[in-house]
Amino acid sequence: MKFCTYLFLFLLMFSCVNEKSKKAHSSKRKSEKNQVKTDRDEVKVILGSIKIKLAPTDQKIEYLRTLISSKNLNEEDKSGNSEGQETITYLGQINVHGESFHVFKQIYFIQFAREIHGGSEMIFANKNGASYYELEMSENLPIDMNHGIFRFNTNADTIYMKIEYMSDSDIVFKKVKTQ
Repeated sequence: MKFCTYLFLFLLMFSCVNEKSKKAHSSKRKSEKNQVKTDRDEVKVILGSIKIKLAPTDQKIEYLRTLISSKNLNEEDKSGNSEGQETITYLGQINVHGESFHVFKQIYFIQFAREIHGGSEMIFANKNGASYYELEMSENLPIDMNHGIFRFNTNADTIYMKIEYMSDSDIVFKKVKTQ
């Protein structure tokens, strides 16, 4: 979690410095068309932190393996009852840092008395088990994935992101140019 905090602070400081630099060099930038950036080109980052890791023999891993199939790509698998529901979607296979992973997204809701609590996670499973990365909101989950590029919807736009950094504790997605 400390890494996420430091990364966020670094990006915040960098954006402030970048803004000052933009104002100081605005006349030079106007003459160089390729360097003028709009709000749509700004760096966007989504952070996630590890929630749990599962061993390869865990029953949940066995369940995820049943979903791994090209016919299940982007198909929602729903389970649960009135007290709690879970939706898992298989997004496909990806290589990160030389390791192959099957990627899933999961949204869950649990009823506690009168309140409903929930969460959203991305799951990266391979022969060594699975890592569940918690994302702040379900809106931070990708719609789908194609060739290692994740498609996200924001309020006004669709953006494409790829994994910039992934460790045993954190995951960072960074915006890439649209396809």
